[in-house]
Amino acid sequence: MIDRLRSFAKWGYFYLSMFLERVSHRILRMRCRFVSKRAVNQVVKLVGGYPTKLHLGCGGQIMEGWVNCDLRPRSKKVLRINLLRGLPFPDGSVNFVYTEHVLEHFSVDELRIILKHLFRVVQEGGVFRTAQPDLQTMIQNSLLSENWTKQKNRYSATKEGHLPTGTHYLNFIWSAWGHRFNHSYESLKYELKLAGFHKVIKCLYGQSDHPELCSLEQRSKEEDSLIIEAIK
Repeated sequence: MIDRLRSFAKWGYFYLSMFLERVSHRILRMRCRFVSKRAVNQVVKLVGGYPTKLHLGCGGQIMEGWVNCDLRPRSKKVLRINLLRGLPFPDGSVNFVYTEHVLEHFSVDELRIILKHLFRVVQEGGVFRTAQPDLQTMIQNSLLSENWTKQKNRYSATKEGHLPTGTHYLNFIWSAWGHRFNHSYESLKYELKLAGFHKVIKCLYGQSDHPELCSLEQRSKEEDSLIIEAIK
């Protein structure tokens, strides 16, 4: 009888947690739908008006002179925006967009929706820069013993720290932190071209032909092993 009650309580807690998580996500999505034009105009005016620079998925990294956006803002300076619901900016009103460790958290279908919205708001000649993990680097690290030892030590303090082989590491890093699709240069280039960007180039850490896009990366070179710029 006691075992049955424990089992019931365990599964009851599980389903209640799932229900509350779905309610929380729905509330967030609804709040994102009602980002007022007044709020958007205030933030854009604060950074100098249009054309503006967008920092999407900013988290706690607020960049001065940029319109910082996030699903869960930690500051009143950040616009609450759900990337899958579109961007509340006019067509061709943005000259630069930056994301760091954002795109890998979306499926391919979701990414295509996001890039469609991005392409609409970016002006002709505008640039989208993204920094994130590189799938090819992950695979290389999992296969080469020297690289694998470094990665094993790096993640030894995590709750998944027992990673005895490169295969364990690769599976951990693939799905850790909510990752849904880890890209290589070729896969992300394909998606960006599909969205309409005419030029896609691989960039070095902290470097760009555009001064506005230099030294933006907040993560380490290891974490930002894939940096790409796409020009409309």
